[in-house]
Amino acid sequence: MRNYSRTVSKMIIKDSNGVVVWQDKINIVKPPREVALSIPIELQWKAGE
Repeated sequence: MRNYSRTVSKMIIKDSNGVVVWQDKINIVKPPREVALSIPIELQWKAGE
């Protein structure tokens, strides 16, 4: 199982009026997650029953 840790940052430049004049393009690719399901089961065997 792999653990992924990433920092995502995006650059945005706005003019004096607050209008976005430039921003970089970011593509975020998330790896498929491995799902593990664990169910504890206790078996008790009793002789004679």
